[in-house]
Parts: sequence; structure tokens; C-alpha cells
Amino acid sequence: MKKYKWQEISIAWLVLGFICLFYAISLLSLYLVRPEFDLNSTPVSDWWQVVKQVSGLYLKNTLWQASLSATIIVVLSYFLAKAIYYLPPKYTSWLLTITNTSFSLPTILVVFAFIAIFGQDGWLRQIGINISIYGLVGIVVANTYFNLGYATSAIYNSMQKIPLENIKLAQMCQFSFLQRARILEYPYVKNNLLNLWLLLFMLCFNSFALVLFLGGPAYTNFEVAIYNSLVTEANFTKACVIATLQIIFSLGLIALISLVKPSQNQSNSTQLQEGSYSYVPRLWPGSKWKKITSYFYSAGAIIFIGMPLFSLVYTGIKSAIFLYQNAQRQLEDTSVRAFTGDTFSYPWSELWRATQMSLIIAAGATLVCLGASILILRGLRWLGDYTAQWINNLSLLSLVIPSMLLGAGYFLFLNLGLDVAVGTWGFVFLIVLANAFGAIVFSLNYLYPAYMQIQNYSPLSLMVGLNSWQSLYLYELPLLKNSLIYAATTVFILSLGDYSIILFFVSNNQLSSITYLLSNQLNSFASNQGNITAMCLLGGILVLRFIAYYFLQRSKKDF
Repeated sequence: MKKYKWQEISIAWLVLGFICLFYAISLLSLYLVRPEFDLNSTPVSDWWQVVKQVSGLYLKNTLWQASLSATIIVVLSYFLAKAIYYLPPKYTSWLLTITNTSFSLPTILVVFAFIAIFGQDGWLRQIGINISIYGLVGIVVANTYFNLGYATSAIYNSMQKIPLENIKLAQMCQFSFLQRARILEYPYVKNNLLNLWLLLFMLCFNSFALVLFLGGPAYTNFEVAIYNSLVTEANFTKACVIATLQIIFSLGLIALISLVKPSQNQSNSTQLQEGSYSYVPRLWPGSKWKKITSYFYSAGAIIFIGMPLFSLVYTGIKSAIFLYQNAQRQLEDTSVRAFTGDTFSYPWSELWRATQMSLIIAAGATLVCLGASILILRGLRWLGDYTAQWINNLSLLSLVIPSMLLGAGYFLFLNLGLDVAVGTWGFVFLIVLANAFGAIVFSLNYLYPAYMQIQNYSPLSLMVGLNSWQSLYLYELPLLKNSLIYAATTVFILSLGDYSIILFFVSNNQLSSITYLLSNQLNSFASNQGNITAMCLLGGILVLRFIAYYFLQRSKKDF
């Protein structure tokens, strides 16, 4: 047993070491390799001047929008979790799934949806409501849209740990709303709320595409400043300094997340199960009004999540009809085609080529991510909860390091450091690794609880003489099948819609993806073509989300 234990731990450390090496090569290349056209870079001796220059405006904007977004998300998700808490169990699973739909949507897709609602020709403008989606309001609304469902699920799961006896006792004492929140719920959710706020702060702290499209110059954050330094100013030193500041702040947040352990309140009392859970709404006086309020608040959340998705479908169908009618008009009158050219046609060949490449990248990233996650988890199960939690939290670094830095670093490393010509498939391989390691934090979170539950079978496998790899093949993978499919679907969606800045370093003729095509259509004001592309991408993602939901329910039944 000891032999297999150290074998699995060694393999896990090798995988973690390879991931660290992948990021280290890129970051070190940014510091050590300089291109000939790097004429604008600040000398290394003047780094402190750059720090003072960028830490004022960029740090203030980043901290302000991240803290405001995280606070609003936690408050809204707390009330939404309480609303779902008072609803019958048959509705809770669907509500949590619907609200979680937005978490894995591509940023560029949500930007398209918000423009369709709040833009110059949006729905709200047409009915006389003028709300600007640009600036701080747009950033906060978009961050809330992405993370509301995830935060609601986390708080709801914490509330599920409250023993039923405590709820009955609080009802006998006739607790008010504030007393229930302070005495009954707070002990079970306090650490989870702080941990959740820190995680949301870090996610909002490192949001790039949202700020790039919706923020504007007045709300430039660290990642947009890095992008401007690399692409606009060609100042690699400035980009490195800003990236260093961002990584230092993010490491501090990861340390805080690791120190603030989620509460593990264990009690001999009966926790809420589906049978007893249906009794909860009837425990409180005025439970009828609580139920009505819960339905009302849940409906508002569904409208908030669903309205942008519906707008994408509506504008996509509307644009498709418009392009079809103009195509028919061009066939009838050749002079119209001579005047308009391909303005009123859709580039189906470009969409098909971009979709093929996106599927290849997403499939490769999913296989690499799941393989690395399984090898890491097989070693983590022997290290204890505290060490495993620290390593799991360190995987958050993959969310911290911007994709554009990886692209710039490997561009310098391969083309100037090694002087190696990298073709299309070389870039595809790098993008696959970047997407896989960027999504590994989600894969570890999904698979870790299931892996801990099948740990009980390890002594039995040793008794029958199975070695480490036989155990993996004969009982671990079959028991993890549904959890693996759910994790694979989620990673596939994240990789399919990843707005990777690595693609900015590749010409359009070499490589494209469906989100890159969508970005080009948005930047070239081809709104009708972009609406159709967004609708196609949304349809594929929603199908994958329902597949993930199906296997998530099956994985719950397995354990």
C-alpha cells in the first residue's frame, strides 16, 4: 500500500510541476526576452516609477469594481438562496441549474446580449428606458450576471447543513427575520460567506473582457492595462510590472481564501433531507407570504438570467430573417448585389471553419484537464484535507495569470528565444494547454468530493491484489463516470467559449475560433452576422448545459 501511495503522490507532484513550468516559461520569457521592436519599454531601472504610475489609477479602479461587485453578488445571492430555501424540493434543482447557466457563458456572448438589451437599438431604448451599460454600472451588472448562480448554490448548500431540530427550536422561540439570520443561519454560513466573498473578489479582480468591452478608459483595470501595454504601446516592461502587481495581489487573496476555511459544522442532529425539507416552509408564521415572496424573488432571478439569453435568440432569428430577405432581393435584382456586395450575406464557411477549430481546442483541453485532474486527485487523497485544500487553492493561480501574458510569453520564447517557427498546430497545442490548465480549478472542485467518497474502496482493492492502475481502471473510473461526464461537459463549455488572447497573436488565416469570429464581427459592426453567430454558440452551450445537468443528477444518486 505504501508503494502505491508514494507512486500516486509522486505522479501528482509531477503534474503540478509541469503546470507550474508551463506558466513559468511564459512569464520568465516576458522578463528576459525582448523583441527588436520593443522601443517603448521602460528601462528595468525605472520599474519603481512604473509601479507608482500604474498602481494609482489601475489599482483603485480594480479594487473598487471588484469589491463592489463581490459585495452586491453576495447580498443578492443570499436573498436568492433564502428564497429557494423556502420552495418545494422539486423546484430547487431546476432553479439552481437555471441560475448557474450564466457562469460558463463566454464573456463575448454576454456582451452581445447586453448590447441587444441596453444598446442604441436595444429593447429598453425602444420603450423609452435609457440605461447605459457602459462604465461601472455595466461592469457590476455583468459580474453579477456571471456569478450570481454560483454564489447562490454555495450559500444554499451551507443552509442545507442547518439541523432540522434547530429550525424547529427557532420556530418555537418565534424568531424574527433578523434573529433567524443572526442566530440560526449565521453560524453555518459565516466562514462560507467570507470565503465566497474573497473568491468572487478575485474573479471580479481578474475580469478582462468585461472591462475591455464595457468599462471604457475611466475604468481600466490591471488586465486591460496589460493588454494596452502589449498591443497598443508595445511596452513589455510596463506589462510585466502590472502583471507582477496583479499576481502579488492575487497570491494574497489565495492565501486569505486558504486561511479562511469553510465551516464544517458537524452535528449529530438531523440535517435537512428532501423528505424533511418539504416541512420547512410550514414552520414559520406567515409561511404563505414567505412562499409567495420566494416565488417572486426566484422569478426575478430567472428573468435576470434568462432575458439576455432570450434576447440573443430573438435578435439571431431577426437577423437571419433580415439577411435571408436581402439575399432574395439580391437574386432578383443584380444591381443591388453590385452595390452591397456581401454585406447582407452570412459567412457560413468562416463559421464552419471556426467551429471546427473551437471543437478541436475544447475537446483537447477537456481530455488534458480531466487527465491532469485525476492524476492530481489520486495523490491529494493521501495528503490530508489541509494540504489538499492549499494545493487546490493554488490552482486558482490559473485564473490569475492572463491568457494574453501566456500568448505574449510563448510568442517571445518560441520566435525569439528559441528561434523556432511555430505553425498552426503548434499554436493549437499551446491554446489547448492554456485552456486545460485554466479550467483545472473547476475540474478539481467538481471531482474532489466524489474522489473522497470512493476512497473507502481502497482497502478492499488492496485486499484483492489490485495495483494502482488496476484500481483506477476497474473501480475508480466506473464509480466516477457520471461525475467525470459532468466535469468534462463543464470544462468543454469553458474551453469552447474561452476568449483567449493567444488568438490575437495569430493571423486570421492561420487560426480562428467561434468566439474570435464573434469578436471580429462585433468590432467590424457586422451586427447581423454577429447575432447569428451568437445564437448558434448559445444553442450549443445550452444543449451541453442540460447534458451536464442530467449527469449531475445521476452522480448524486450514485453516492
